[in-house]
Amino acid sequence: MKIRYVTALALGSLLVLTGCAAQAPQRPADPDGATDAVAASEGDATSGASALASITSCDQVADAVAPFIENLVPMEDNAVDEWGVTCSWEAAEDETDFANNRSVEVGIAPNESGTPMPDPSLVTAMDGGALIEDAWVSDNDGVAFSLTMGIAVAGVTATTVWFPGFQANITGGTWGDYPALDGPAAVQIVKTLLPNP
Repeated sequence: MKIRYVTALALGSLLVLTGCAAQAPQRPADPDGATDAVAASEGDATSGASALASITSCDQVADAVAPFIENLVPMEDNAVDEWGVTCSWEAAEDETDFANNRSVEVGIAPNESGTPMPDPSLVTAMDGGALIEDAWVSDNDGVAFSLTMGIAVAGVTATTVWFPGFQANITGGTWGDYPALDGPAAVQIVKTLLPNP
């Protein structure tokens, strides 16, 4: 089983269990393939767009996840635009090393004003589910939780980091001795990208 399939399963489970799937950005097809910096348009109902404006490209996100995307390649549909951040990396098509059969996905989208905090209890009650205790998250009225699944030497962790202004969903597959993009590591990535939520 390829890691990207396990990644999709873990992320899908996390989103469904927490009711966050509806908050994922609905990005329309862009015939030009352009990726613009995140900007809040006049009358925008989202409160996190200004925070996301500091992220201008998936190259910037790549710097934050560098240890976890070694030997991976960016996806063609990566985008940073008015809908949020969608950046993914996976094994190259001609990859033959099983250790590189991994993927990393970073999705960040602004929350609409008044969006309630997700309840992580369904996730934390599952085998592999965890509430991530972090002072920075709690000091900014946020919550962070993750779900880890594994098969043999492979594993994947899907992490949600939620703040009133935006939500980040970070998923990372790992193999063998590669560093695991676990919950605390995902929180650190959000801290690096958006230090003032």
